[in-house]
Amino acid sequence: MLLGKRIGAIIIAYNAERTLEDTVKLVPRDIVDYVIICDDGSTDRTREIGLFLGVDTFSHEKNKGAGANTARGFDIMLQKGDIDIAVLLHGDNQYDPGRLPQVIAPIAEGRCDMVLGSRVDWQQGNMPLYKQLGNALLTGIQNIIFSQNLSDYATGYKAFTREILQTINYRENKNNFEFDPQFNVQVLMHGFRVMNVEVPTKYFAEASSVTFSKSVLYGYQTLKAAFAYGFYKIGIRTAYAQKLFKKVHNS
Repeated sequence: MLLGKRIGAIIIAYNAERTLEDTVKLVPRDIVDYVIICDDGSTDRTREIGLFLGVDTFSHEKNKGAGANTARGFDIMLQKGDIDIAVLLHGDNQYDPGRLPQVIAPIAEGRCDMVLGSRVDWQQGNMPLYKQLGNALLTGIQNIIFSQNLSDYATGYKAFTREILQTINYRENKNNFEFDPQFNVQVLMHGFRVMNVEVPTKYFAEASSVTFSKSVLYGYQTLKAAFAYGFYKIGIRTAYAQKLFKKVHNS
């Protein structure tokens, strides 16, 4: 618990047997009230390690995609009933779970509704150059469309209020990595306040990696969601945008 807010941590994982234990051990249990692992049909020992560590572990029978895995984590946090703030982590240990108190604090203090962990020290963290350049370009375009001044949107380290999960239509989002940019634009469309908090990031052999071709696809998916937002704001509302921005009452 932090400042009277109950905290839930979702660790999404796929074939993360080499990094999952380190990720779990770095979660600050003095403030996190509930931790779950969502295993996306791993073919290694990810599920077994999660259970061995005593963490509630939910596994898909087969791989469904990062978006489907994340949505399942959101559903579980809503069903828990008493979680005020949820944090999304990746089991590959690229993002430091030890920064969780700093990531959560602006929400607990009422300064915003969602925090995106802004990746810093990219060169020291060995982020490939094409990812650095691509992220900078996409961030600049999104800031123009959203009228924001954020430093990073494409991060996998997020914290958000229960109200966000109850309001946005995340259950209709794509099952793949497109889920992430869709989620971001949904949060902004419904008027929730978003800010960045800096988090160290590292890239190494054991961590899951995204290839150049997948990065290009993700860039396209990001722009697709961003322009849907921009067009919606000026009254051009496609079927895709109407479903994306539909206000719901999830429980």
